[in-house]
Amino acid sequence: MVVLKSLTDNLLKVIPRRGNPHNVIVQDEQTKEEIVSFPIFAIEGNYLTFTLETNLLEGRRYKLTITDPSDEVLYRDLLITMSSQDVEEYTLNKDEYIFTEQPVNKTKYKII
Repeated sequence: MVVLKSLTDNLLKVIPRRGNPHNVIVQDEQTKEEIVSFPIFAIEGNYLTFTLETNLLEGRRYKLTITDPSDEVLYRDLLITMSSQDVEEYTLNKDEYIFTEQPVNKTKYKII
């Protein structure tokens, strides 16, 4: 999971499975709209770096996929966009789970 602070130009470092990266597909999880881009990839040590130059919307989740020329998936991740002040307060489970105030019932079985 990658938390993006900027909505336009973002330098990303990833470790792909293998191969020769060709394109980047960013899919909005809400609208299912796909943005395909062909960035310039560079290798820095064990990392593959590139600049993601797309206009993303704040507060959304995006699926990131990097493929090779034969459309084989080399890397997948989740992008989350938010303002810089929300980054410090963000947790993975934010707004995903509902916790109740009732105590959890301990084991119902008696161990003899």
